[in-house]
Amino acid sequence: WVVESNPTILELMEREYAEFSGDISDRENVRVVNEIGRSYIRENN
Repeated sequence: WVVESNPTILELMEREYAEFSGDISDRENVRVVNEIGRSYIRENN
């Protein structure tokens, strides 16, 4: 799981820094969630 609250960071990770991040958002076993981490854990625990 990748949980990030800033959509700009997610966009950078998926585009400009995709190679640097290991194309993590394109991996089948990784889910990218645009939400505040604590809120996501509280709602999905």
